[in-house]
Amino acid sequence: MLSRETLEAWVTALRSGKYEQGTGALYRDGKHCCLGVLMEVLGAERSAFTPNCRAVYTWEDKKFGGTISTTLLPSTTQNRLIQFNDGGNCPFPRIADWIEDNIEPEEETP
Repeated sequence: MLSRETLEAWVTALRSGKYEQGTGALYRDGKHCCLGVLMEVLGAERSAFTPNCRAVYTWEDKKFGGTISTTLLPSTTQNRLIQFNDGGNCPFPRIADWIEDNIEPEEETP
C-alpha cells in the first residue's frame, strides 16, 4: 500500500503537466501511463527496453514492465487505472481525481 505522502506526490505529478500520457506500457517513447508516473515518483530505476520498446522499472530489486507490485496497489485497482489510462481516454488530472477519491493511504504506525 502507499503512504499518504506517496499518494499526494503521485496525484501532484499527474496534474503537473511534466509527464506526457501514453498507453500500453509503464513508459514508452517518452510517454508514461499513470502507473509509470507512480514508478517515477517512487524513484524506481528505468532501464533496459523490452523488444516492443517498453521500459522496465526496477524497484526493490524487482522488475516491472506492464504492471507494478501488488504490494503497492491491488491488481483490481491497477486494472481500473489501466482501463482509465489506456481504454477510457481519461487524462491524468481526472485519473488523479479518481485516485484521491478511491485509494486510501496505508495506515501509519505509531
